[in-house]
Amino acid sequence: MPSKSWKHLERQAATALDGKRNPAAQGIGGADVVDVPGWVVECKYRATFTHDSLYRSEKKKRKKELETAKFALVTRAKGKKPLVVLSLEDFQKLVREAKGAEWNGAD
Repeated sequence: MPSKSWKHLERQAATALDGKRNPAAQGIGGADVVDVPGWVVECKYRATFTHDSLYRSEKKKRKKELETAKFALVTRAKGKKPLVVLSLEDFQKLVREAKGAEWNGAD
């Protein structure tokens, strides 16, 4: 059976963060990616996703600034807490920085 796109995303995130994919998760058994100290990592793959479109659109407008900085998008729906959207690569860097000298993952 071919691998599903959502499984691929979970594997990609687990590898990037030096964690492990939790195949038992499937919405009932904990986080999708485990063994990332200090983080609960969930992965959601959607054909269309408003945050994705908005993130890419806003990032594209800021090419000059992004030559020397990372990009994060803060969004908020009325009555809800704000959310931060960032790339897996930038999230990976944050996790690695937090692990500091303890990091054993491959680049």
